[in-house]
Amino acid sequence: MFERLGLFAIIVFGEVVIGVVNGIGGMRELGLSAWLNFALALSIVFVLWWIFFTLISRREPKGGFLNATLLELLYIPALISLGLIAVSFTSFFQGQHDSYSPETLFGYAVTMFLICISLMIGLLEFPDRFRRLHRPIRVSLLLIALAFLAATLVHLKLGTLTFLVGMRNPTLER
Repeated sequence: MFERLGLFAIIVFGEVVIGVVNGIGGMRELGLSAWLNFALALSIVFVLWWIFFTLISRREPKGGFLNATLLELLYIPALISLGLIAVSFTSFFQGQHDSYSPETLFGYAVTMFLICISLMIGLLEFPDRFRRLHRPIRVSLLLIALAFLAATLVHLKLGTLTFLVGMRNPTLER
């Protein structure tokens, strides 16, 4: 089952990339700022991809029916949050967001994604040499999720480039 969920995650990540491409494709003028926004948006997608497939993919759940079920259930909000990120990226570029703020949607979606990843890590088996890293990784993901939530709740009015640069957290790339 987890192989199928991993394959579904690949499809959803592809949709996030398509959201970025559709967003820039809908712009009338493609200047330097648009291309910088495009590059930053794609780098954010690849950072999220790296987090997911490095920490979650190809890992077996800890023993027991409950752990396996909880892991399967955590895939649902994680993949939903990726879909919301795709929608927010399209809106960043096209500016068509009368009923919602793409920054708010993006912030909540990334928060939900990182929390799900942190919870999933606790349900997975890792090789012995990586066991000492579980707690620091889970705590750092939760702290970054709280930072995204706090930034979302503050409602800072930033330009798209400033927002994307601020949300591309270099600590996630390590």
